[in-house]
Amino acid sequence: MGHDEEHATAPTQAKYEEELERIRTEGDLALIKAQAEQQQLLIAEEQLQNLRRLWKEKKKQHTRSPVKPSALVTEKLNHDQSRHMVELADRLKVAASERAAELQRMKRAIDGMRLRRAEGLHKEKLLVEDMQAAKDEIQRMKEEVLALKQKEADLKDEVAQCENEFDIEKNEFRLEQQGLLSELERIIRPEKGNERISTSAKTGLTPLPSRRKRVQLLKENRLSLEQKAISFEQKKQLLDKLVEKTRIQNLGEFIRIYNEQERVKSEILSRIEAKSFINSSLSEAIAQLEEDITKLSGAGDIQTIAHAEQPLELKKRIDADQAQITQWTQESQTFAEKLRSLRKPIRELYNELFPQSRDDEIWETTINELSMLRRIGAIEERTMQRVLMRILREVETGQHSETLKRLLAYRGLQRRTQIRQEEEDKRRRGLALVPTPSVAETHHESEDDEDVVAVRSEECRQQRIMAASSLTANPSTATISSNNNSNNNNSNHNISYNSSSNNLNRRRRPSEV
Repeated sequence: MGHDEEHATAPTQAKYEEELERIRTEGDLALIKAQAEQQQLLIAEEQLQNLRRLWKEKKKQHTRSPVKPSALVTEKLNHDQSRHMVELADRLKVAASERAAELQRMKRAIDGMRLRRAEGLHKEKLLVEDMQAAKDEIQRMKEEVLALKQKEADLKDEVAQCENEFDIEKNEFRLEQQGLLSELERIIRPEKGNERISTSAKTGLTPLPSRRKRVQLLKENRLSLEQKAISFEQKKQLLDKLVEKTRIQNLGEFIRIYNEQERVKSEILSRIEAKSFINSSLSEAIAQLEEDITKLSGAGDIQTIAHAEQPLELKKRIDADQAQITQWTQESQTFAEKLRSLRKPIRELYNELFPQSRDDEIWETTINELSMLRRIGAIEERTMQRVLMRILREVETGQHSETLKRLLAYRGLQRRTQIRQEEEDKRRRGLALVPTPSVAETHHESEDDEDVVAVRSEECRQQRIMAASSLTANPSTATISSNNNSNNNNSNHNISYNSSSNNLNRRRRPSEV
């Protein structure tokens, strides 16, 4: 049974060792990658220090001598290169931290697998020890039962031998008693015959009453003689016979031997009774032990089944953990695919809007939430700039812009503009003869917008232009001003954007506002 258990536990141990070896290999590879990236990071930091040193030297040179165009270009290139190196160093630091976190996670996984393996081996060892102890206990009980059975057989043989000896002695005693009784009867019979002859001779001479009385007395004498039948000669013959058989010349010695034999017989009887009692108690003990063996055999089977089920339970738990790990891996892969599918259009749009900063490898390795939000903000800013530039070109060429209408409709302002235009038309129809200025009512949906419409007034025209600029320019200017510190080139776009929006508002008609 132990050999089968070793064969059963060998595949699980081999599986654990293979899994542990695989995890160790992955951990070593991750450690090697982390060390390589750390070396790259050190090289990048060294280059960055060199660039900073060169930049300081150039700065000192520029402060001493007048700036030349080539020096400005070189300084700009050095500045761009240093910025690029800083970004590269940040990316390398992020990658190194991710690799270190992954390495720590794999180390924790290895430690967990080692702990599980140690616990499994410990439980398996305990199970084997318990099973061996149960086997030893059963073997010991079997040996005790065999010893008790052997003892019982020996006691039975001894009791049978004692019974045979007792029967032999009893038969010998009975034969001797019968011989003595027959000898006694043979001695007594002639005396009875003589008494009968004497009584029959006297009956003819004595009268009847006296004869009856005498007969009665004779009967009593005969009974007394039967009771005291042994005479001196009989005793002498019996003693001679006893002396001849026992070869004992002294009567006291004979009585002592007789008493000794009676004592031995009583001891033998007491021994037989004690052995019979011991035999009965041993029979009861054997029955109890057999019952205990039956119970222990059943308990051992149950315990064996339970111990056999515990490795199965551990295997099931390990399989469940493996399935959970597989599920988590699949979910992480699905999440990564979805994240890549979301990042791809943003990257394409970013590359389309910023063709000078294409770097797919850096994009894939250093992208995170903050950088993604920065890129989305830059995309929104550049898109708004292009939309406003297109609106400006359309207004300058054709005095009408479909892009502006779509932008207003997208922002929910087209409907409010139409409502204001309808109200203005109604007021114009009602006030056609008296051209008095009228102020538009504020819509309940735009409580912050204060659009003033006046007829033939330069001041109202300026207020209308400012209100229109606030409607169209505030969202984008807020976005542009939030990203003003990130890039120096964006300031020029902000200036052009503000100027273009002002020109657009100056050229816009009152009905379009």
